[in-house]
Amino acid sequence: MMWNKKSGSDCKSLGLLVLRIVLGAVFIYHGITKFQNPGMADFIGWAASSMGLNFFSAEIWFNIVKYTEVIGGAMLILGLWTWLATVLLLAVMAVAINVKGWSIQKSELEMVLAGSLIALMLSGAGKYALMTKKHMHMGCGCSGGNCNCGSSCACRNASWSCKCSVWNCSCKSDCSCHKTTETVVVTPVESKEKPEIMEV
Repeated sequence: MMWNKKSGSDCKSLGLLVLRIVLGAVFIYHGITKFQNPGMADFIGWAASSMGLNFFSAEIWFNIVKYTEVIGGAMLILGLWTWLATVLLLAVMAVAINVKGWSIQKSELEMVLAGSLIALMLSGAGKYALMTKKHMHMGCGCSGGNCNCGSSCACRNASWSCKCSVWNCSCKSDCSCHKTTETVVVTPVESKEKPEIMEV
């Protein structure tokens, strides 16, 4: 079986798609259960107040959480503004972990979800998404027009431009990095001929 860079990128994007679908489905499910159980509003309000978030009523916090979970989950599945969705859902997970306790024994599921969200935020949604990482992402890697070359000619993120930071490194049209060689042209220096000595 031949393995190349393109197939590796396809597998990575496929793995990110699976991660997005699973995470999105979990959050949508939890959001729908909140729509079906309006009595959870008091608990959500108490959870928010436990972190000093007292500027909204319990009902408003309850609406924020349930809509964030449903809409954020859908955004993950579709690959639409994935970075924004992960940030919002991470905020929900932070409150949940704070309520249940900052230990694996007490918040195992919430920590797994939070860790998966962080991984997705850093890696981007992959190419099987409505908005790929060249549109909006906060992550590591380079596959579009927002990379430059580091000292080892590896790709890294830049401010929407393709640059090279070392003399022997250049960017291709797709902004991928590759080594280059510097050709030094030496112009021969004309030597002055020693004048002939004429005998008198």
